[in-house]
Amino acid sequence: MGVYAITGASSGIGAKTKELLLQKGHEVINIDLKDGDICVNLATPEGRQAAVDKLHELHPEGLDGMICNAGVSGACGNLELIISLNYFGTVAIAKGVYDLLKKKNGSCVVTVSNTISQGAGRKDVVDLLNNIGDEKRVLSLVSSMDSTNLSVGNSLYVSTKYALARWVRRVSATWAANGVRINAVAPGNVHTAMTATMSTTAKMALNALPIPTKYGQECLMAPEDAFFEAPSIRKIGNTYYLIYSSSVMHELCYAISEKPTGKFTYRGVLVSNCDMHIDTYKPADMPSAYGGNNHGSIVEISSEWYIFYHRQTNGTWYSRQGCAEKLHLAEDGSFRQVELTSCGLNGGSLVGRGEYPAYIACNLFTAEESIFDANQRFPRVMQDGRDGDKEPGYISHITDTTTLGFKYFECENVQKVILKVRGYGSGTFEVKTAWDGEVLGTVQIVNSNVWEKYEIQAQIPDGKQAIYFTYRGYGNLDLLSFTLE
Repeated sequence: MGVYAITGASSGIGAKTKELLLQKGHEVINIDLKDGDICVNLATPEGRQAAVDKLHELHPEGLDGMICNAGVSGACGNLELIISLNYFGTVAIAKGVYDLLKKKNGSCVVTVSNTISQGAGRKDVVDLLNNIGDEKRVLSLVSSMDSTNLSVGNSLYVSTKYALARWVRRVSATWAANGVRINAVAPGNVHTAMTATMSTTAKMALNALPIPTKYGQECLMAPEDAFFEAPSIRKIGNTYYLIYSSSVMHELCYAISEKPTGKFTYRGVLVSNCDMHIDTYKPADMPSAYGGNNHGSIVEISSEWYIFYHRQTNGTWYSRQGCAEKLHLAEDGSFRQVELTSCGLNGGSLVGRGEYPAYIACNLFTAEESIFDANQRFPRVMQDGRDGDKEPGYISHITDTTTLGFKYFECENVQKVILKVRGYGSGTFEVKTAWDGEVLGTVQIVNSNVWEKYEIQAQIPDGKQAIYFTYRGYGNLDLLSFTLE
């Protein structure tokens, strides 16, 4: 299981987050002023550094997640503390463990930012925080303000949260390129010790925000399948289906309701672009492709339902390959999660004869498991030329242990497989009908900067089969296509 560090996990949202992670079997490290596993004052540079040093000591192999939750409200009466803890403490901890997060590909930093970060903060303070980043200078400015005035404290609170959200936006692209997802979460105003002293007027104002808020209840944590983005609604019979991208990003999930306006009830995952949860040909928790964000919906074509979604190409979340999988609508109106295939809208297995492009691979992974690509280190679908050029797609950056899977083919008397390969390397390609199955044939690869054909004598069993290729050797190769004969 994973290792997660949380600041401010002794109470409130942090404590509930810790409880949820522990229930799932993860290790959790609480960083707090009191009652923490690491007891430090995050409002001071010395306390922040001590926390970072201790995390490196405890887990030099890396962290799966860093949740920066510690903070104080605008009503705390200490303006310097609002600045030092809410903003500088959060940024320093996130930056301090960035190297640990990079070691665990796909790790996620969550920095807690309140909904009122869109409220009336002080623009000069926000700019000082984001553009200057000089803590002493900001504290000098704050020291001249009236700490007894609640509106001043609230204004600084808003400023720190606004600056925090802006900082996250600024670093997110660079961090994501190195495999570290970072986001600012707006949890709404929940019933915790921090909010217990809020006035009725303040609660009424926050209730007007478009974020669900429930007072008088304990802090509730959203499940991993919680709504994230990209909603669409379909009506099947008398039931409305809400399709959406979940908070883990690589999934498209669905929920149902009797009304288009809800209440919607979660029903399950439709597709994961890294095939997580599927256990028909691999362990359920094993990613068999490099995933990323996912968007799409379901469409009925000739009385059959399909899920349209996308996979990632070119080693980035911003290049995408449109895909489709056939769904099964059960009599009770439910859909099962569909397995990734190469079949698309074919309606069934592909013909087990002829040449197929490598870019239709539905499985692509190495011995180093990762749900997401990190810093373009893994094999990927790409193409030569520029955007708009009519160039064939291929799979690039094939290195030792790379496995490429194509499913499914209706095979009959297949005796030979031909690969089109280029690149600089020396090793062998294995052909199999399962990623961990028996090797049916091999071929030696040699250096070449042009596409070369390599024949593998391999008898593929008749019937519906998957085709897998695994490379063993050194170097960096490209695969353009394969032919079944």
